[in-house]
Amino acid sequence: MRQAKNFLVLTFAINYAMALGFYLSGATYSGTTQLIMGVAYMLVPMMVVFYLGRKQKPTATLKAFKFFNGFNLWYLMVLLLPITVAFLALQIGSYMPGVSITNDLSGLFARYADLLTEAEIAEVKTQMANLPLSPILLASIQAVVLGATINALATFGEELGWRGYLLHSFRKLNFWRASLYIGIIWGVWHAPLILLGHNYPANPIIGVFMMVAFTTALSPIFNYLMIKTYSILAMSMLHGVLNASAGIAIFWLAGGTALTVGLAGVAGIIALWLVILAIYIYDRLIAKQNIMSHRISAHIWQSAHAQE
Repeated sequence: MRQAKNFLVLTFAINYAMALGFYLSGATYSGTTQLIMGVAYMLVPMMVVFYLGRKQKPTATLKAFKFFNGFNLWYLMVLLLPITVAFLALQIGSYMPGVSITNDLSGLFARYADLLTEAEIAEVKTQMANLPLSPILLASIQAVVLGATINALATFGEELGWRGYLLHSFRKLNFWRASLYIGIIWGVWHAPLILLGHNYPANPIIGVFMMVAFTTALSPIFNYLMIKTYSILAMSMLHGVLNASAGIAIFWLAGGTALTVGLAGVAGIIALWLVILAIYIYDRLIAKQNIMSHRISAHIWQSAHAQE
């Protein structure tokens, strides 16, 4: 646990200092500045991992935490599960108070009214009307392609930290306890960004608690797929596709807030727990190896720590 403590102290100190510096600078957290700040923030866990393993070459560090362990069928789950969660969140969100489904996408455009001019919105509508595929189908394809490539480059910084270094540090814990700890830590790590206006700009204080609930629900899913793929690359792709799927979860919805609808809202969190239930049933009744009832080290990092 000592290595986990060192990792967390350094990571939180650097990230929280970054957010404080950004706040004191008076910069607006939106558009390009939000993108730059967000990506830089996500890279810190990776940089801390490399610093703590500074006696090793970066390639040796990546090998130690299994950057890539070969493709298997679980990569299909990595690519498609986030899309499934987004559609589940979309359906659940339609039942939230004050929320309705709009076939003309007026609700979607209303959400971006502060970011786009009327002329820009009209241009987007024209482009969408001329698309060769259904807009939501095209959005799903783009989420998979861009999420597993460009987005994965950014999310790799987080995943080397959470599903690499931290999960390795918690390898003696059972699956659920490790998932709970990482989920809470992961959510609290987001707190400065949430307070700056990320995800829940209208409700940043409540948003901090919502983010912890969201990452706590994500954690068992990510850890399960990490064990199945044994690959930080796969987790980066999963994370990237999840981020790219956010728009799908609100595609046809009008009304609601970031707290109630969307992937990181109540609807998304409910969708994630339904997925966890499905994985639990699979793991308990169908899978040859029962992962959720054992320590993390019973399934990964066995050879390196066989003596433990």
